[in-house]
Amino acid sequence: LMGYVTSNPRRFDPETDNMGEMWGTRKGRIIYIIKPVFDRLLRSEGYSPGAFLTWAKRKHLILCEDYGEGSNNRRLTKRVSIGGRATACVAVIDDEYEGDDGRPTEPLEERIDRAALAPVEPDDDMPF
Repeated sequence: LMGYVTSNPRRFDPETDNMGEMWGTRKGRIIYIIKPVFDRLLRSEGYSPGAFLTWAKRKHLILCEDYGEGSNNRRLTKRVSIGGRATACVAVIDDEYEGDDGRPTEPLEERIDRAALAPVEPDDDMPF
């Protein structure tokens, strides 16, 4: 899947001439692939799109959309605006994405919410 994304960057960039065929968009480390395109690409390689999405959800490799407050149920797609239209997309997390500065970003499992950390002064008593 990532091979298709890498070898077809124009299909994910609305600012370039994509020769009339848009496959999705990229926003940072998230690649949004239009669902029918995703299905076609996986089937062409002999994979089941449904089985892949179920596996990827379990492995936290895709972002899913909640559909029911208080429910553990999630759609296996996310709605994203592409070309001004809300479109169902598979939101794939690219853990090897290099940021705009060309350096690899930290792996997904190693990221922490630094804003949620409380500052500690050197003379503060620690509870442990």
